[in-house]
Amino acid sequence: MNTSEIIIRAAAVGIGGTIVLDLYAFLLQRFFGVPATDWAMVGRWVGHMPRGRFIHQNIGKAAPVAGEHAVGWAVHYVIGIVYGLLLVGLWGAEWLRQPTFLPPMILALGLLVAPYFIMMPGMGLGVAGAKTPKPNMTRLKSVAGHSMFGLGMYGTALVVEACLGWRHHGYGMMGNGDWAWMMMFGPLMMILFIATVVALVAFVLRWLTGGGTHGSVQ
Repeated sequence: MNTSEIIIRAAAVGIGGTIVLDLYAFLLQRFFGVPATDWAMVGRWVGHMPRGRFIHQNIGKAAPVAGEHAVGWAVHYVIGIVYGLLLVGLWGAEWLRQPTFLPPMILALGLLVAPYFIMMPGMGLGVAGAKTPKPNMTRLKSVAGHSMFGLGMYGTALVVEACLGWRHHGYGMMGNGDWAWMMMFGPLMMILFIATVVALVAFVLRWLTGGGTHGSVQ
């Protein structure tokens, strides 16, 4: 792979992981009433940075910023791309050819330091969500969300490699069945896994909170 292909594939891995995270958050909110991250508030936080303000007592009470909703979502996906590039930077381009489960999970969980110690305090939520109504639930949601992001990066890398394997080697690859199995069952297994995790997380959140949950930065 040349440098351009490595960068594009790494970015695609980050975008894919972010899409899986958003699907997970949507399913939790749609079927179990668990609030998703309000990316407009993230956009508001980022929008105040050029004005020299990085820390807020309560981001919800800060002055609105033009286009904050779009800014928040853009930041969300840019962060995903950066994480994808970081993953390949740390584990090498060979990981793209032979994706393994642990590297994206280690990275995703290790990067919890970003929301816990930068984003949450900056938005007035306290270190690791200490100022939220239910801090432990905020932390649990972040752990679950980052886990889904790591899983999404791994799944995306598998699918991309399977697609490129077909493109490079053609139908002859079907002889050993590897790429065909990945293309058919990889996404289906990921969807099944996401659905299972969503149900389990929703059950735990409802059990620990008695029904009510609060949105958090994931």
